[in-house]
Amino acid sequence: MAQNKEEIVVALDGSVNVAPTGAGVTLPTGATGLGTLDTEFADLGYQSTDGVSFTVTPNVVDVDAWQSATPVRKIVTARALSLSFSALQWNVNTFAAAYGGGDWTEVTAAVPGTSPGLYRYDPPADEDDLVDYAVVIDFVDGVKQYRLVVKQANVTAAADTNLARGAASVIPITFEAITPDGDNRSWYLFSNDEAVNPTP
Repeated sequence: MAQNKEEIVVALDGSVNVAPTGAGVTLPTGATGLGTLDTEFADLGYQSTDGVSFTVTPNVVDVDAWQSATPVRKIVTARALSLSFSALQWNVNTFAAAYGGGDWTEVTAAVPGTSPGLYRYDPPADEDDLVDYAVVIDFVDGVKQYRLVVKQANVTAAADTNLARGAASVIPITFEAITPDGDNRSWYLFSNDEAVNPTP
């Protein structure tokens, strides 16, 4: 294809939105453009300047033959998708996403005119299942809008938070996509970018 700088995409701004799929969340369909998300989705707020890493990894097995020094066929046995980013904000939503659930509870209520109340976080219990999340990543480049929808995903990577002087303590979060029951794809993408119009 011809060189065209207008087809370069820079994610200048965006948002990361998550919702437990058990809440009966409605995934975006694009029927009215990008539109607003289901109210079950929580915006995770500020992310680090690294933005969001979106990785699709096929697992490929080679079929070798006696008559050829190179594989004669390649078979895809699995397709993995992961999303990773570092949340800058600490709140009930980022903790739940990073640690795969858990609960914040109020231990002591604030007394007017005194110090704030006290809150406690309990991570998922040892016997708890992984929480299934729907994840929506919105990003824009001028008038170009993109929306990546991951139908179902789990948090499977370590949440390695560094507590240090002189730097924000970020909460790294990694989602691994899974394919919902009765489906054959784990994600899809919307855009109003004419560069991806299949019938220009």
